[in-house]
Amino acid sequence: MSIHIAHYRPDIDGLRAIAVGAVLLFHAFPDALPGGFVGVDIFFVISGYLISSILIKETQQGRFSIVQFYIRRARRLFPALLTVLLATLIAGWLIMFPGEWRALGKHTAAGAAFVSNLALWQESGYFDSSSDLKPLLHLWSLAVEEQFYLLWPMLVFLVGRRSIQALGWSTIALLALSLAVSSWLTTHNATAAFYAPVTRFWELLTGSALAIMQMRKPAMWTALRAPSRHVMSLAGIAALIGSIALFSSGMGFPGYIAAIPVVGSALLIAAGKDAVINKWVLSQRWIVGIGLISYPLYLWHWPILVMNRLWSDGKPESPATLATLLLAAMLLAWLTYRYVESPLRDSTRATRAAKDARNLWLALLAFGALGLGAWKGHLPSHSQQAAVVQKIDSAESDWESIGDQTWPGGKAGTVLFVGDSHMQHYAPRISEIMKTRRSEAHTVRLMALSGCAPVPGINRLSLDCAHFADEAFEAMQAPEVVTVVLAASWKGFSVRPDYYRVDDPTHRTIAPLTDDSQWVLDAWRDRLRSLVLAGKHVVVVLSSPRGPLVEPKHLIDRHLWFWDSSASGVRNYSELKQVVKDVDARIAKAAQEAGAEIVDPFQDFCHEGACSVTTVDGAPIFMDDSHIRASFAHHHIHVLDPYFFLY
Repeated sequence: MSIHIAHYRPDIDGLRAIAVGAVLLFHAFPDALPGGFVGVDIFFVISGYLISSILIKETQQGRFSIVQFYIRRARRLFPALLTVLLATLIAGWLIMFPGEWRALGKHTAAGAAFVSNLALWQESGYFDSSSDLKPLLHLWSLAVEEQFYLLWPMLVFLVGRRSIQALGWSTIALLALSLAVSSWLTTHNATAAFYAPVTRFWELLTGSALAIMQMRKPAMWTALRAPSRHVMSLAGIAALIGSIALFSSGMGFPGYIAAIPVVGSALLIAAGKDAVINKWVLSQRWIVGIGLISYPLYLWHWPILVMNRLWSDGKPESPATLATLLLAAMLLAWLTYRYVESPLRDSTRATRAAKDARNLWLALLAFGALGLGAWKGHLPSHSQQAAVVQKIDSAESDWESIGDQTWPGGKAGTVLFVGDSHMQHYAPRISEIMKTRRSEAHTVRLMALSGCAPVPGINRLSLDCAHFADEAFEAMQAPEVVTVVLAASWKGFSVRPDYYRVDDPTHRTIAPLTDDSQWVLDAWRDRLRSLVLAGKHVVVVLSSPRGPLVEPKHLIDRHLWFWDSSASGVRNYSELKQVVKDVDARIAKAAQEAGAEIVDPFQDFCHEGACSVTTVDGAPIFMDDSHIRASFAHHHIHVLDPYFFLY
């Protein structure tokens, strides 16, 4: 069988420029380009198409070698990756707190092993640090791609050498299966849907399927008339523009909706280099130039943005600053392409190529070992030597995870404490009271699940909060329960993007504490009122201090060679209250209408307009930007004490 393979197409590099540009602008200006994250999906289609074209050609010509394939992959990917890993580790060692440095070590090791997506998936959870503060987060997509290429070459070889038609049908079957899994997981476990490799394989397989179709019937594709190609080209760019402009990070993704940018990318590739958009837009020299450096540009941009975010302690970044950072990323990408990638890629001798690949693999292994050393604490960060940094580092792990526990008391009746992690941070005090004054207290039960406010009727895409809330409200109705205390991260509850109404089969997301979803609070109020009418004493705990002003890392200024701990441990009451004022007002209004008692935990931190965020010896009171340290809560949080002994 004769095999057709296209020569170099500048328009595909132009498509790469669209992809990387969308990702960069989304990361720097998410409100301006809310769907820019689909740039990664465009990359997947391009990769599947180009790599599959080469693999199938070599297989059909009897030249396929799995060793040569991985030699090419190493020479293509590793030089820029190693350069960015080195720069990121140096910057991280200089400016990161110990916990951040250990996390960077873990992500470096995961990146070197091409399992970043699995590592990020495993560590995702309520207490996981913000994705905006992980310099190597973006390596998840590179990991997915390489996991695909652990399997795909052998399938092409085993099936494609016998029948390209059989390979085509196998590809379509795998594509359909992967898409089905992706769509199901998107509505049932958003985190798994994002990071699991199988949920993205169909995007690479779309490019592969296109390559197979073009190579199986080249005459049919060659015979496509210009008007048809123009229509395909216009439809493809329309799909991409629509996705980039209209998609948002709050929607379920990837799932079926990802088919829009994926099919759009495939249409642009299939249209050919002479189609209207391909020729007059994607093949422009400056766009092609960006496409040529798209891989190192993708690698550089995210660590640069994150390191600046860390260095500035999360202070707002001006558009000019962000634009300058992106220009810096472009400069570094060009230098990497010109002086790191190109010299290795231009080497054509087989022996030199094999030697280069071997050295690159060894270097990557060394970086993986370096990352492991940092992760396990064998290679401490520069900041570790500062005493105040050590206190902050200790604070970040000062937590007691208690989810559902009962403490028998000496008095009749049960007090039920229910909530999310903002109820859990009172658990050490609950434990302390029940250890020292059990005979005086009622029996106490704690029901808590991080990330789930005690509000029935709604659920989250990433957590089964509805089941937790239903169980909690059922427990509240037990005759032995005399007091119900509810606490939550009400501010967090108000901004989580993945809540939906439990009876909505489409799982359309809602904002729980807005006028458009007032029914959420109305239903919650009615449930509380029914408890009050049943004779229960219902207590609603408002927000505790939270935000950047209580974040332990803000007690110190980052510098390259010294760390300034001159920041005060006292905050202004009004400034702290402003963070939670609007949300607490809504919660308090609903609770009052239900006949519940309202408690403000600020009383344990604030006196005469001043609020402490450190202890007398300068240790942080909070472990992060909202959770109270367990060691502090044990003896210094008293806001809930009266409810152990009421009746």
